[in-house]
Amino acid sequence: MPKVYAIVLAGGVGNRMGVGLPKQFLTVNKRPIIVKTLEVFQKNNLIDHIIVVSHAEYIDRIEKYRSAYNLNKIVRVIPGGETRKDSSYNALVGFQYNDDDILLFHDAVRPFVDDRIIEETIEVVQKIGAADVCVPTTDTIVVKDSKEFISDIPDRKDLMNGQTPQGFKYGIIKAAHDKAREENFTNATDDVKLVLNNGNDVNIVNGSYNNIKITNAEDLVLAGAIDKNTGYIKAFDVKNFQLVSPGSFKLKEETKELVTDNFIAVRPTLTSVCQADLRYFAGKRSRETLKKKLPMALLHEGIGIVEEDNGAAHLSNGDRVIIIPNIPACIYDPETYNPLVSSCSFCGTDYLYENHCKFVRFLSSGFDGLSQNMVFHPVSCLLKIPDPVPNEVACMSELLTVSYNAVKRIEMKRNSHIAIFGDGPVGYFTALIIRYVFNFPEDHIHLIGLDNLDKFDFIHTLHFSDVEKAEFSPDYIFECVGGDASQDVINAAINLINPVGKIVLMGVSENKIALNTRDILEKGLTILGSSRSSRFDYVELISHLKNPILQEKVLRLILPNKFVVSDEKTLHAAFEYALNKKEWGKVLLKMDF
Repeated sequence: MPKVYAIVLAGGVGNRMGVGLPKQFLTVNKRPIIVKTLEVFQKNNLIDHIIVVSHAEYIDRIEKYRSAYNLNKIVRVIPGGETRKDSSYNALVGFQYNDDDILLFHDAVRPFVDDRIIEETIEVVQKIGAADVCVPTTDTIVVKDSKEFISDIPDRKDLMNGQTPQGFKYGIIKAAHDKAREENFTNATDDVKLVLNNGNDVNIVNGSYNNIKITNAEDLVLAGAIDKNTGYIKAFDVKNFQLVSPGSFKLKEETKELVTDNFIAVRPTLTSVCQADLRYFAGKRSRETLKKKLPMALLHEGIGIVEEDNGAAHLSNGDRVIIIPNIPACIYDPETYNPLVSSCSFCGTDYLYENHCKFVRFLSSGFDGLSQNMVFHPVSCLLKIPDPVPNEVACMSELLTVSYNAVKRIEMKRNSHIAIFGDGPVGYFTALIIRYVFNFPEDHIHLIGLDNLDKFDFIHTLHFSDVEKAEFSPDYIFECVGGDASQDVINAAINLINPVGKIVLMGVSENKIALNTRDILEKGLTILGSSRSSRFDYVELISHLKNPILQEKVLRLILPNKFVVSDEKTLHAAFEYALNKKEWGKVLLKMDF
């Protein structure tokens, strides 16, 4: 079946705009013009793929836009040529098409093309083979002679202004370009002229006066007005249950508008209480921290249902999604934190990504979390849950990805022994990741804990009181305890580990602790801190969550008494239980606001 390609021509350098940056990279209402253009084709269901033709100097910028704005229909970014005709030709030879494939050539600086224009152009090309989008001219057109005198005024009823897209079957446009090159035909400013020169008919598709080409400063002003008038807006009544002081929740009701800005509306359905949430609830953070961060909606481990997909390409209303709580600055505010210029030195590295970005937004850590009936979340920080993955397992993905990121960072050798201190949820999930995702043998993984060793029947276990009698010497240790026990546990790890080993600290302590630095130095140890994960970790891990064995092990950790949360009272009761429970496991909250 023929494919439909959008060929977005972005090779211009913007001389008429009078600025150093090419006009396609300037912004309209805080969004790059080319991104707005690409998003139209990204969201249109008839477009299969997008190819961008760019000045070579800006190809990296386009590639980063592809990632930052989730433009996953882009299959190739091709260097442009000296002229528009050359750029079009490069698009034709830079990818493998079939003769019946439909190619829509579109100016990158026409961001207000709409679905009606795109779909009618495709329909005409299917029937005729070639189409051009035009609107009747509203100005009187004059013809001048070589001496700058008017030589003619054509009848306006016969004149139209050409726009884009210009659509063709690949076989037709390729033959037209080949003939033009053979004949050295240079008198053409667009592809339609070449097709006419080759004897083909071109049918007109009615365009729109909003489909402007942004070429100068005045156009930018007009584009801003068009954008505000055509933007999609939907309002939601949001119930936000915020922690206003330790132990006290209060309902905040407001109407929020969802605008076309790469965010979609998600209704949280299932969440899990984290130790970080409990520290806020119990008032175990410093007075300064509580004053700075409250009031705030808690909960960041969770899943939801898409209520308004806002035209997202890979998500639809009703989809189950994992809500990724770690939102990079370049996603929530790309105008201030340009995705092409790292906000800090950590962004974009192989395993850290945004985890240590100074400007990252993390849900329920200074920013409202999931104790709401509706959240507006970036589409690139949502991941569709595969059908074989139960809701309860998906809800644990935040903790699982934290462990996955920590294990991935240190690139462990296959014949090494590994120790995990801590038999709580973090230690449990870290053991699962090492055993079932990285596939280390069970007799090389050693869990050192106190009361819950029977839960770890898939690896070797050792009671903490016997750690000095251990018959193994690990090269890698994961500390998953935190709290008041951190000092004793970390020093025990320093004593146990082999020289030149690596210790990953994953437990959180609010207080300073004393470490045996002499042994750290003498052994040449590496100590890393790791407590978060990025959206890329979720993408890498999601296929493993389909594993029935891993699912069964994850479900062991979930306590059977699931709380249904509908108001401040039931939310408070769930937190009180999670704070004071004696059972081993995670508390789940079914959200029913």
